[in-house]
Amino acid sequence: MESTCTTTAENGEGVVRPREHVANFLTALYKPGDVFEIRAMGIGDNDRRVDSGYFDSPEKAVEAICKLENTLHPRAIYTTINPCADELLARTDNTIKRWAKDTTSDKHTKRIRWLFIDLDSIRGVGVSGISATAEEVEQTRIVALAIREYLSDQGFHEPIEGNSGNGSYLLYPIDLPNDEASNKLVRGILEALSARFTTLGVEIDVKVSNPSRIVRVLGTMNRKGANIPERPHRYSKVIHIPDYLEHGHCEPIPRETLEKFVASEGSDKASVQCHQRRGGKRHLALRLLPERESTFKTFHLR
Repeated sequence: MESTCTTTAENGEGVVRPREHVANFLTALYKPGDVFEIRAMGIGDNDRRVDSGYFDSPEKAVEAICKLENTLHPRAIYTTINPCADELLARTDNTIKRWAKDTTSDKHTKRIRWLFIDLDSIRGVGVSGISATAEEVEQTRIVALAIREYLSDQGFHEPIEGNSGNGSYLLYPIDLPNDEASNKLVRGILEALSARFTTLGVEIDVKVSNPSRIVRVLGTMNRKGANIPERPHRYSKVIHIPDYLEHGHCEPIPRETLEKFVASEGSDKASVQCHQRRGGKRHLALRLLPERESTFKTFHLR
């Protein structure tokens, strides 16, 4: 059925509450007073149309997002994960502008607030422009849980966990200046995780390291390709928000922890490659998630 941002809706996998997911996600991402962009892409039959607006009120953003979902049914609705320059609020002031030409660039990002790990399913033989099957989405979740366990052992906090509709999200709280060294550090983490965990069924996108990165608003519908039974359009959703974020007491992962992780992964590169050749990633996921063994055995290592 077509998406509506109502209190409850069917998702093909049970009942979800889109408005609740959207509100909880935005509240977890932003601090009071943060300016952020909401961007809708692929509206109607025009894939080039972009509607965009800048907000400092999550409540007003929720209303705008639900209106977009209810009336225009865009292919995707995104938000910037890092806070924007305060001056950008003057572009639209808590409203959405149709056919927006000006959107957020890296220089408009105040600080790097989130480490975003985007696990995307590789569909079929690498076909783009289509939705994932249920099995393909489940494979990304299994790898996400393996990454979460691995990073926990490295001293990382609990992340926000989400389902994008076609893959899985992990978002870890950090707090870095928007400069070249920080950008290199974030990219280094993603490259290390990609080297250790990417399979032929799931890839970790290293291109999402830029400061002005947008992420799908969890709770909105993912409309990629045709809506067919085996590859349906699905609601994205929040899976888990840590208690420390719900209570407003977020301590970011220290920069020293991030740097130590990149350094250790770099020095361990040869052993990681050997570990992969011996089926190490499959063994790791099976050890962490024995109840998912039959599913994970469908993976093939690069």
